[in-house]
Amino acid sequence: MTAALPPLVCLTGTVAIGLWMASRYLRGLGRDQSLLGFHFLLGAAGLMTGLLLVGEVPAAARGMGSIGLGVLTVTLIGGITVALFLKPKAAKRAIFVHGGLGLVGFIIFVLWALKL
Repeated sequence: MTAALPPLVCLTGTVAIGLWMASRYLRGLGRDQSLLGFHFLLGAAGLMTGLLLVGEVPAAARGMGSIGLGVLTVTLIGGITVALFLKPKAAKRAIFVHGGLGLVGFIIFVLWALKL
C-alpha cells in the first residue's frame, strides 16, 4: 500500500483541483490558468508514478491498474485538447466528458491500488 501512496496523492489532488475548477466553471467564474497548469502537472505526475507502480507489480496482477491508467491517459490527452484547441463555449461538453472519464479512471485505479 505504501508504494501506491505517491500516485494516489497526486491523482487525488488532481481530482480535487478538477472538481474545484468545474464548480467555478459552472458558476460562470471562468478558468484560472495557474490552477489549470497545476491540474495538468499533478495529473501527469500521478499518471507517471502510477505507470511506475504498475510496472513493478507482477504481470498477473496488473489488469485493472493498467485499465485505470489507460482511461486516465485518454483523459489527460482529452484535457490538453480541450484546454488548447477548443473555445470556451464549445468546450462545455468536452469538459464534462473529461471530468467523467477522469473520475472513472481514478476510481478504477484507486480500487486496484488499495488491493496491493
